Amino acid sequence: MTLSRLVLIIFLSVALAAVSVSSRSLGAADPGKVLILPFNINAPQDMTYLQQGIMDMLGSRLSWEDKVVVLPAAQARQAFEQVKGKVDEQTARELGRNLGADYILFGSVTVLGQNISLDARLVDFKQARPALSVFSQAESLDGLIPRVNEFAEEINVKVFGREASVKEARPKPQPEEPVPAYRRHPDYLLTGMAGQSVSPINPNFLATPGSATEGGFWRSPSFPLAIVGLDVGDVDGDGRQEVVYASQNTVFVARIEKDVFQRLVKYDGIVNDRFLTVDVADINGNGVPEIFISNQRGFEAKSLVLEFKDGRLVPIVKDSPWYYRVLDLPEGRTLLGQRGGMVDLFHGGIHRMKFSSGDYVPQAPVNVSEGVNVFNFTLAELGGGGKDHLVMINKDENLVVMSRSGQQIWKSREYFNGTYNYLTSPTGGLENLDFYPKNTAPVRDYIPSRILAVDLNEDGKKEIIVANNEASHSRMMERWRGFDRGSIISLSFNQMSMRENWRSRPLPGCLSDYRIADYNNNGRKDLIVSVITAAGEGILDSRSTIAAYELASPEELKKVETESEK
Repeated sequence: MTLSRLVLIIFLSVALAAVSVSSRSLGAADPGKVLILPFNINAPQDMTYLQQGIMDMLGSRLSWEDKVVVLPAAQARQAFEQVKGKVDEQTARELGRNLGADYILFGSVTVLGQNISLDARLVDFKQARPALSVFSQAESLDGLIPRVNEFAEEINVKVFGREASVKEARPKPQPEEPVPAYRRHPDYLLTGMAGQSVSPINPNFLATPGSATEGGFWRSPSFPLAIVGLDVGDVDGDGRQEVVYASQNTVFVARIEKDVFQRLVKYDGIVNDRFLTVDVADINGNGVPEIFISNQRGFEAKSLVLEFKDGRLVPIVKDSPWYYRVLDLPEGRTLLGQRGGMVDLFHGGIHRMKFSSGDYVPQAPVNVSEGVNVFNFTLAELGGGGKDHLVMINKDENLVVMSRSGQQIWKSREYFNGTYNYLTSPTGGLENLDFYPKNTAPVRDYIPSRILAVDLNEDGKKEIIVANNEASHSRMMERWRGFDRGSIISLSFNQMSMRENWRSRPLPGCLSDYRIADYNNNGRKDLIVSVITAAGEGILDSRSTIAAYELASPEELKKVETESEK
């Protein structure tokens, strides 16, 4: 045997050995580890069984012998409790690193009326690629199960490279679904089940309370915060509407188009800010609406005004001593202001405000009755007779209609516009401004959500749009309150009293704010509502979502009214 042939044999032997070792190493590669966290369940009733069912379902479908191992459920629950159920992508990555997981799966299920939505995300540590996410809606719990299955199959195929099992083959294509009720022509929306009437403006609104029918609506993902207020406007000047909403100390701007939610930018206040209301309007006249945030810090008004500049929210006014509210008054869209007080919460009366020398300054005072503040009223021509009425929420959260001379015309028996938002004043008076007395806490005065005065059918008469949040106990408890569910209600004035036009079907939790606007840029008006689905202490440690109902146009409403008269 020649030397060259011996060298070749040795080289081939080493190469074959290396390939063999490599093949054995690949075959014995450690399986991927998946941590499936309990999903947050946002619902008015206890649905713990659903949380466990989703974990079991995902676990069984993602497990793959020698390839994918699902970490124990007990370990997942311990991690979930460690972060108190507040899981976002950053938190998930931290938990995954701490627990040695290669993938972590988390999400939420929200029940709104009869609609159920799934919001889930898988974070991949192995390849450091963007999270795989799904947002889907179903009309029942039965419809939720296929959505979970589809997401598990998508993970198997796209992440683990696993072909769909024959046993778990995708269902046959279903025939095209009929147009959902909320997209149909209003001619079809006049009658609900059992002969009960629904409002032609949207099938989710009941002309006679108690109907069991359910139309559709849009819903955002669930947010780990309490939305204290929202408004809609083209704040970046690009010709499209944005949704502006705020938590206790953060302002967010988002855009919704083709039912897709996209958060654009946010502004962070400081830790002891307590944002109260959000309003969007172009008051300084530069063509781009400002964002007005009423804010209390300590016992003082420290409000701010933001503008969208160079892709950021920039404060043009900070620590203002005024509380702001933008109202659609008979003379047009108007900024109102009232100075914050200390013990009395407000100092002086309500003023129309204007922009001057880089600030918002008072103009003429607004002539209103005693007990009216910048947060609890609006002015509207209700009867079409050319006379304005003052509509307010009193301290007991009743809706009151008054003449401009201050005479009470009507007061509701029902409670309206209750929220978790409050102003504080020092217990015991001015001597306790710098510190609280022992065993005491500041006094809380809850402020209502906005009152809308709109003419949806363009008949020349304003309707009043308010929220009815039903409390699980006495709504007048100072230190803590809770709301089980809420509805939006439309009322019209008939010279002596208010009559109900329609109300939305109840949503779980507290309806904190609402607007009539084209929030999704499709050319139609919508009712958009922020909902606190789970509340912690005050407005902290909560969860919220945003829901929207498309409204029939005035032309469609008039057609329905004409045909119903026939």
